[in-house]
Amino acid sequence: MKPLLTCLLLLFTLGSGGVHAEDDTSQKAYDAAMALRKAGKYAEAEKAALALVAARTKALGAENKETLRARLLLTKILRSKQQYAEAEPLLRELLPLMAKSLGAEDRDTLVCQSDLISTTSALGQNPEAEKEYGALIATDTRVLGAEDRETLRTRLNFIFELTDHKKLEEAETEMRQLLPICTRTLGPEDELTLYTRNQFASILGMAGKESEAEKEYRELLPLSAHALGAENRDTLRTRLSLIRLLIHLEKIAEAEAESRQTLPLATRVFGPESEEVLAMRLNLADVLNQQGKGEEAVREYEQLLPDLQRVRGPEDALTLSSQSDFLYALSGLGRDADLVKETRRLLPTLSRKSGPENESILRLRVNLVLALLDLHQLEEAEKECLEVLPLCTKALGPEAKLTLDTRLRLADIWFAAGKADKAEAEYREVLPAYTGALGTQSTKALDARMNFARLLNTAGKLDAAASEYRQVLADLKQLREPQPDLTREAHRLFAYVLHAQGHQAEAEQEVRAALPAGTAPAASEPRTSLQARVLLGRILNYRGKEPEAEKGLRALLPVLAEVFGKEDRETLRCQSDLADTLSYQGKHAEAEALCRSLIPVETRVLGPEDAETLKARARFARTLFEQDKLADAETEYREVLAVRERVLGEEKRLTVETRDELAMVLFSAGKYAETEEEQRAVVKGFTQVLGAEDRKTLMARYLLAKVIRKRSRKAEAEKMLRELLPVMTKVCGAEKRETLMCRADLAYALSLQHKNVDAEEEYRSLISIETRALGPKDKETLDARMELAGVLAEMGKWTEAEKEYRQLLPLQEQVLGAEDPEILRACYAEAQCLGHQGHSQEALTYAQRCLAGRLKVYGAAHPSTQEAQSLVSYIKGKSRYWQPPQ
Repeated sequence: MKPLLTCLLLLFTLGSGGVHAEDDTSQKAYDAAMALRKAGKYAEAEKAALALVAARTKALGAENKETLRARLLLTKILRSKQQYAEAEPLLRELLPLMAKSLGAEDRDTLVCQSDLISTTSALGQNPEAEKEYGALIATDTRVLGAEDRETLRTRLNFIFELTDHKKLEEAETEMRQLLPICTRTLGPEDELTLYTRNQFASILGMAGKESEAEKEYRELLPLSAHALGAENRDTLRTRLSLIRLLIHLEKIAEAEAESRQTLPLATRVFGPESEEVLAMRLNLADVLNQQGKGEEAVREYEQLLPDLQRVRGPEDALTLSSQSDFLYALSGLGRDADLVKETRRLLPTLSRKSGPENESILRLRVNLVLALLDLHQLEEAEKECLEVLPLCTKALGPEAKLTLDTRLRLADIWFAAGKADKAEAEYREVLPAYTGALGTQSTKALDARMNFARLLNTAGKLDAAASEYRQVLADLKQLREPQPDLTREAHRLFAYVLHAQGHQAEAEQEVRAALPAGTAPAASEPRTSLQARVLLGRILNYRGKEPEAEKGLRALLPVLAEVFGKEDRETLRCQSDLADTLSYQGKHAEAEALCRSLIPVETRVLGPEDAETLKARARFARTLFEQDKLADAETEYREVLAVRERVLGEEKRLTVETRDELAMVLFSAGKYAETEEEQRAVVKGFTQVLGAEDRKTLMARYLLAKVIRKRSRKAEAEKMLRELLPVMTKVCGAEKRETLMCRADLAYALSLQHKNVDAEEEYRSLISIETRALGPKDKETLDARMELAGVLAEMGKWTEAEKEYRQLLPLQEQVLGAEDPEILRACYAEAQCLGHQGHSQEALTYAQRCLAGRLKVYGAAHPSTQEAQSLVSYIKGKSRYWQPPQ
């Protein structure tokens, strides 16, 4: 308000003060009006300029040069407001006055001439604008100089003229000449340079050079923000241009992030109902919809459409296109009732404006048919479809995609209404033309073929349905677009057929496609869909997505109990899979409780030798093992193994896997002789069932080598590990944990045989890989460093060993805690190393720390505690004897 107040005060001053005071105040008022224009406060700037013109006219006269400059400023403000019709007569009146008063070649006269050409061109009143710009540029160059700001501005206006007439190649050439001059003469952060560069990026985008345009915008934005400010109007318009380009380049996630950051700034600067903000809100709704965030997109449209109707009018082109986008967003969400309601509300206006045979209108009506079909309003859907079909045929032609789409929707309606013969005949007639028009891998063509397969499947023509599914499977997997509801139904049927034929692995691959994406399980779902959800839980467990599996299975259980019954196989299978995912997440007590309640029911309902009953018992044994209930786990595994050997045979995969799990329990219980016997059978079984290089086979060989080493056959263990390591490296990778475990055991086997040079070399190589692959604080890395230090100590390399222990201790403390047995073991070893180097006092500190810790953890009678007490006494000189650790 201050500049406006200045102008009002000026009116009073001009009527009572001297000339010098009038000129000074007048200049301040002029500067204030300029500042308002630059800040984008055009309404205030116009008032200030009008007051200034009135004051100068009264004080100085209508043709005074200062009055003329004030009038020129007023026209510039009107042009900034895009009020070209108001600015044009003012400029026509002003130009001869300026030429007379200031001279035809005065700077302000030339500016006025340039503004007049630009204004008449914007109004479509100047077909000779290009020629006039050419003459004016020559005059500007001669009078003001080739690098003068006004010359450069006139050249920029000339480029705008070329762009408006779609002469993009000429515009780009001119811009490439102009931009370096602006940058060199005015500087890279000058307002005119920045504006010129912005327009250059825009021209590049229009010319199809999107990558170069994107680069220009990205380089321009930080310059503009630094020079003009992050909330400057030109800076924000540049960001809006970049957002539009990102959408065009399909960088949708980045466009969304940029829109969310820019929108609050633009709203504050331009106002909530400005063209810029409305455009940005439309962009945001568009990118949300493109990313599958339909609910958010619909909310944006619902808030935006009333603003568009109020600001631009209900029949404005942008309003109408936004309404169409809103309807498409609703259709993508499957909100069929809302879609029907909104389409019926908006369709009359859209049809009146665009015409009933407009392709967009026809497409909206076909979407309406789909929504009515999904709502099972079959009579209304058929009526609408029969009305749309002749319009499509007339307006677009019988082979047009939308016409064929409409015929397919009619076949869908007849199919849903039980008119199978009519539906099949329509499909067979339409599908060849539809596939030929769109291509065999077109989403729409595949949808139609899958729907035809659904008809065949429902009619009991399973072989024909399976054949149709198999023909399109490869094409479906290559598609990037989400599949609509009808395709999901076809996938459900296909998964069911595969399952029924015993192709379980292939059925599992398709199970996700058989589910309604993004929805919670509901009793209203088809039974096959609920069965697929049980299968999905198993797949998620297999892929290590246990939390997601748990969430889905917990939500599914009450629905299955309602639909199938509490003791139905599917319900019991879901409970069994839930126990699995609980166990995988370490929730062993909860998994055990669930198994204890489940097994008696399965035994009674399904039978003691049923595959699901045995699977639940094996899972129960695993939960016991995970809780160190080794005796109970062994008993359960042995009983399951006996049944599986009898029912399946010794060489079946499930039997071998049960034996493998039993061997792990025996190993943990220290029953090494029994472990070796079982593990040899496991290696043989996995080799036959899975192959010699399968991961399970390799891990079985690793455990066998480990148990052989535990039985003190160190050379044999070393030999086995050396044979295993290259195969493990080939199959699993050199930096995978399985391979590193194998290398660690090889190094340990070498150290146990006092092959310390080889052991040291192996440990150092291992530590280097583990530090890189697992991290310096991973327990495997720390264990390997601990063993290396022990090897160095045994070799008498006390200094190296002591240095390793000293570096290792703080890392162990961070990972394991101050009183972990490994920490105490490291303290003991550090004391030894220091003692051997003659550092008795420091050695005593570590020995006492070890003793204090073991007293607290183990108690005074434990052998480890007594060992530490012996070392402390020895260092203090109270004992001549020291029992070395075992």
